[in-house]
Amino acid sequence: MTNTEQREVQGLYYPDLKPHSPREIFDNMQLSRDLLSPREQIIWDKVMEAYAARYGIEYKRVTADRNFWQKVADLFGADVDDE
Repeated sequence: MTNTEQREVQGLYYPDLKPHSPREIFDNMQLSRDLLSPREQIIWDKVMEAYAARYGIEYKRVTADRNFWQKVADLFGADVDDE
């Protein structure tokens, strides 16, 4: 099956499937950080900084827990940093 055929099949089964934006990819990659060793996290942070710079995403070193709570806060129109 060619890539084109595969995309057509995916479109049939998942009509709402859309390409992920750089921001969505960034958020998903950031959630993986806490699974790494401290040494690997240093390297990961550098990769994430470069990715964020490439796509103009504001980057703060945060943990998966912060990302989770930010997504919850987004549901209610708040920000985690709000006191």
